[in-house]
Amino acid sequence: MLTIWQLALRQKYTLRALISLGTILPCFLLTLITVVWAHILNRNTPDRDTIQTWTCRYKSDQPLAQDMNVPNRLSNGNFKSLCQESKFALYGTLVVFLLLGISMVVTMVTWLADKWAARQQRKEVEMESVPS
Repeated sequence: MLTIWQLALRQKYTLRALISLGTILPCFLLTLITVVWAHILNRNTPDRDTIQTWTCRYKSDQPLAQDMNVPNRLSNGNFKSLCQESKFALYGTLVVFLLLGISMVVTMVTWLADKWAARQQRKEVEMESVPS
């Protein structure tokens, strides 16, 4: 069984960055597609309703007189909470998208800093080995 020490990941900056990006990138793309798709669907409201547009449209409506015998759990009163929950789901996905984007940036900055530090260390070793 391989361990981290056998792979020597501490010295393989590019491999570490690629592993990190390989796990972050699919999630980042999936959340991007989700946010864009939900935005497109919610903008096409006259043509096609989503859970969010439908519940938010009827969240403040009162039941008709013939529907007064309907139990409260089946009335329009639940549309307000459904509207809020569907908006929360969309905005939660947007937050996840932003966090994944920040994680990608941090991965790239860490990779660049590791490469720069390794280069500086090699230069110092070379300067010490040059006879004066």
